[in-house]
Amino acid sequence: MNSRELLEAAARACGYTVKGEAVDADDYFTHLLVNHGHGTKKFRWNPLSDNTDALRLAVMLDLVIDTRGLSLEGTRRAIVTAAALKWKNA
Repeated sequence: MNSRELLEAAARACGYTVKGEAVDADDYFTHLLVNHGHGTKKFRWNPLSDNTDALRLAVMLDLVIDTRGLSLEGTRRAIVTAAALKWKNA
């Protein structure tokens, strides 16, 4: 899975609906636009690059991640990967 696919699967695992994506001025993907359940308010979400989004994701899904030896980036990726696998195996 590429990063975008991981994010989409992780979003679905915690009940978010993917509504689009945000890009910067150079057409570089930065965040998914998601909303929760039946809500209409979209918000930017990318736990691969945002510590708060990653920690919130881990708490929402009750994930336990062994972070020994991982950088912050590695920890965020481990959380998103675990969430995506949880969704795929549900």
